[in-house]
Amino acid sequence: MVRVLKQLRQEHGVPERLHVDNGPEFISHVMNQWAYEHGVALHFIRPGNLTDNGRIECFNGKFRD
Repeated sequence: MVRVLKQLRQEHGVPERLHVDNGPEFISHVMNQWAYEHGVALHFIRPGNLTDNGRIECFNGKFRD
């Protein structure tokens, strides 16, 4: 995930925040460190509430595939 964020940062800049689920790619220490170093706030949806953000769940499914 961090590799993809590095590429996106070069193309589009750094976002203010990322709204993410609690999947392993988003709760890793590496991801947390990257967000901290770039001033990006991580906002997690409530565990077990996939409907909090359907777009993220759709993206995550496609990203994993």
